Amino acid sequence: GPGKANTSSVALYAGRGANVRVRECTLKGCYRGLYLFGNLISSYDNLVIHQNFYGIDIEPDAIEFNPNDIHFTNCQVFDNDRCVRATTFPNGAISFIGCELEGNNLLGNTTDTVKVVEFSNAGKVTLIGCHMEENPGQYNLYYAGANANCQLTLIGSDMIPGDSCGTVLYVASGSVSINGTRVTNNFGSSQVT
Repeated sequence: GPGKANTSSVALYAGRGANVRVRECTLKGCYRGLYLFGNLISSYDNLVIHQNFYGIDIEPDAIEFNPNDIHFTNCQVFDNDRCVRATTFPNGAISFIGCELEGNNLLGNTTDTVKVVEFSNAGKVTLIGCHMEENPGQYNLYYAGANANCQLTLIGSDMIPGDSCGTVLYVASGSVSINGTRVTNNFGSSQVT
């Protein structure tokens, strides 16, 4: 890509697409590595996403489609300014299975207001067997469910952000289920808020 400072650059764009299947790709050096705009019923497998501003950016198209039924398997998302941002999918579901979300926002600190992995106005989000390490910033994983029925589920995952993370897991609204998952922090305000 042309570099992450080029704010109109996207390595891979799926706009209003359904049944999109992407496998075995490297997405690097753009403002958005993977940009899903109103994307539905799609899977992304074995992607390597790095050196972007947003590794993965998921948004509604503001006309008819909110993101839904989007699944990531065995993806590596590292060395981006922001790892994942997904917004406005109150009835949608997004999952990450066996993904490596590591080494993003490397210049971050405990009070930088950065949400390294962010799910806002969210529906159901599931992380299974994911490894999140060395993602400094005020919020390592931020979840704001659209309503009380929305849930973040963490199963068999690791959240170990290191020395420069304020809150490892911040749940602003909705509910959270944590099973067999390590949520730890070396320094900062708290592990779970």
